[in-house]
Amino acid sequence: MGRSATVSDLADQPGQVRGDLHVHPAPTTALAQAKSSGEPVEVTADRTEHSTTHANPDGTFLLTQSSTPQRVHREDGSWGQVDPVLERRPDGRIAPKGAVVDLSFSGGGSGSDMLRMGKDGRSITLGWTDALPEPTLKDATATYADVLDGVDLQLTATAEAYREVLVVKTPEAAANPELEQVKPAACPRRPA
Repeated sequence: MGRSATVSDLADQPGQVRGDLHVHPAPTTALAQAKSSGEPVEVTADRTEHSTTHANPDGTFLLTQSSTPQRVHREDGSWGQVDPVLERRPDGRIAPKGAVVDLSFSGGGSGSDMLRMGKDGRSITLGWTDALPEPTLKDATATYADVLDGVDLQLTATAEAYREVLVVKTPEAAANPELEQVKPAACPRRPA
């Protein structure tokens, strides 16, 4: 849903035109452009991963918010699409193409850093007790085959987090008492 507001006393900044979309960093500039063009203009200074604000020709503003991320704010300040599809990074880790958290999965090897996730200078690492095989990738899911006899580990990236599933493939695997003991080891980290 949207809401109306009055113009704040922010300094005007020059507007930009991208294709047929007029975007302006400052609310007063966006409002002036909206009044002049007769069309809503995005106030990019107010853009977030979850919201968009438009200045309307009638002098009001429309704030549209979502409970899920609509875009990803990149380290260089640009905006990108939310895309949880996994890809291999040059460092060997597996990561989503576009997420609002810094998320990566092990590319195989030591299980001590099975998963890393961070945001705003804080991070956590989850480990697996044994070595992990190289995963197979399908869309947003990395599958580590036979982490226990007859059991696959699947890690699935989302826009804001991850899911972890153990796929038990046989009745014998389901009877394995090791399944009752599976607990990823967490190692919270703070910036140095």
